[in-house]
Amino acid sequence: MRVFKSCASAGESAAGQRNRKRNINRSKGHKKIDMKKIIISLIVVLATITSFAQTQTSETPNLIVSPNNDAVYRLFPTRNMWTFIKLNTRNGQMWQVQYDTGTKQLEVPLSLKTRVSSEEETNGRFFLYPTQNIYTFILLDQLDGRVWQVQWSTKSGERLVIPIE
Repeated sequence: MRVFKSCASAGESAAGQRNRKRNINRSKGHKKIDMKKIIISLIVVLATITSFAQTQTSETPNLIVSPNNDAVYRLFPTRNMWTFIKLNTRNGQMWQVQYDTGTKQLEVPLSLKTRVSSEEETNGRFFLYPTQNIYTFILLDQLDGRVWQVQWSTKSGERLVIPIE
């Protein structure tokens, strides 16, 4: 004679078995809902962080321009807190100015080439515009529209000023 084992414990009724199965199914459904909420919350948080990070990296630095339009020299901030570009607004000559709280202060030429003849020099003729690249600016001759790419660097071989044609 064969003996079949019942999944119900001795003395458990059929109604008790059904209730136990219902409770198991309810707890499984409850876990699914909790997991869905967690996944949706995680996606929202990650999307928010990603969009905020993209906003922060695409900003160009603010220009603080001297109210004196006749100024021969202007300092333009870079995104490096220690570095400025000094521009001769009459002829387009530029220097990289670096300061610090120690002894590594310096002023080095970016370009000593004058971009106009001495007769054409006018205060405010040249102006620097920042780009989204931390090391690159655009130099504009505001009278004839010529432009140059200006790149500053802590390494002398990487500094350059080239015309954009």
